[in-house]
Amino acid sequence: MGFYAKSLGPESQKIVTQLSPKILDACSKAQDELAAGRGLTEAARWFGTTPAATVKTKVGKLRSFFNLNAITLRFAGGPAERGQDTAAALRPSQGWSDYTNVTKANNTSFEMYLNSDWEQMPLWSTQPLQTAGDGGKFATLVHELSHLCLNTEDHKYTAQKAVLLATNSPNLAIENADNWGFFVEEFVKR
Repeated sequence: MGFYAKSLGPESQKIVTQLSPKILDACSKAQDELAAGRGLTEAARWFGTTPAATVKTKVGKLRSFFNLNAITLRFAGGPAERGQDTAAALRPSQGWSDYTNVTKANNTSFEMYLNSDWEQMPLWSTQPLQTAGDGGKFATLVHELSHLCLNTEDHKYTAQKAVLLATNSPNLAIENADNWGFFVEEFVKR
């Protein structure tokens, strides 16, 4: 199902439509590579010593959730309307959950908001990823998706801080939304 764009401008709607299959594809590639014993460098970069099997399971959950659920994506106006966040995932009426069984998400309303700052972002994160300051549109969408289905937090922002989090606190890195955004983006061009 993926994103259901509501009240987005034509350019933003076009970009979201372009990125949606790339999110599914990158999650599939990450899951497949981890299952084949590859992708371990990327998993270690973003999640430290977290077992690759755990990362594989969670990225598979992210993919399934996005594939099976409609997520309403709205424009929220400027930063004053939504705080300083470029994007936000709204807490579902049934509460946040780490959907161990993605069918548990059925009949739940999922919503995300973008503001005008999102429109100014580059499509992709600054390269090389591990030293990038901020993510791009792709990583931001994955970041927000991880809030919805993996119950992630915002412990640290920016790729550089996400890498440090993985090195120093892998248990927090696996829960950090930016780590997920940057990790999945690594598999886009494979």
